[in-house]
Amino acid sequence: LPGGDLGTRATLEEMARLIHEGTRDWRVIQAARAIVAEYHPLDHLSRVNALFEFVRDKVRYVKDPVGVELLAGAPHMIEEIGTYGETQGDCDEKTILLGAMLQAVGYPVKLVAARTRPTRGPWGIVWPYSHVYLETELPGHGRVALDPTRNEAQLGEEAPARGRLIYPVVKKKEFQACITIH
Repeated sequence: LPGGDLGTRATLEEMARLIHEGTRDWRVIQAARAIVAEYHPLDHLSRVNALFEFVRDKVRYVKDPVGVELLAGAPHMIEEIGTYGETQGDCDEKTILLGAMLQAVGYPVKLVAARTRPTRGPWGIVWPYSHVYLETELPGHGRVALDPTRNEAQLGEEAPARGRLIYPVVKKKEFQACITIH
């Protein structure tokens, strides 16, 4: 990956691809549908919160290997949760899984890269993009932040940041897939 903001954009592009891939995976679709099944279809806040809490609680936070930007796809994480009761990852994996599950039940998402931690660069203190999470728009609620990274995180909370980059997961002219189940 390139350094700096170019690396952030490359990572966001790959995350968007993995969210798309997960959105179209039948295991992810089934898992998301099972989680929201008990809520009325128009109770958007409860449905989104149920998916948020599932990802927050089932993906145990573990940092990436040193010098590696590790990204896992939603189908892999759903399989691990089914087998072991949980999976592991950092903010990237939590975001990918939640994004795929939300989109699988009809909630479009955007990626949010945030400048949350200062680092010392050759020209002084800089604020690189160091955290990622999601946002969605809910009828009657507007924009809702979805950051399931911390164990005690609540729907709508966002980490304090020196700046944010909003990255759409679905492009306006993008082809929508057709899934056929036999």
